[in-house]
Amino acid sequence: MCQAPALEWQGDREAIKRTAVNAKAAFPDMHLSVTDQIAEGDRVVSFYSGTGTHRGKWVGVAATGKFINITGIIVSRAADGKVAEEWYYDDIYSLFKEMDALPKSG
Repeated sequence: MCQAPALEWQGDREAIKRTAVNAKAAFPDMHLSVTDQIAEGDRVVSFYSGTGTHRGKWVGVAATGKFINITGIIVSRAADGKVAEEWYYDDIYSLFKEMDALPKSG
């Protein structure tokens, strides 16, 4: 059975900025849309989808030139009117499959 790569992480404001810069470099035409959002207390849960072209190295995968789709969930915690932390879950299996970058079963 093939084990798909996972991309779940959490981060502070600086980690969030680094992730955005890296993603923009790898997928320069990326377009993300929030498809649903739920807020309660200091938390916001955002469901999103996006498309883009893989034109730069990303999480160890060299540019493939392939057009991709991605969906995911972001849980954000606000403090003092700003995002203080975020936790991400991306459908990385489908993304790696579209990039033809899934580990080969052996």
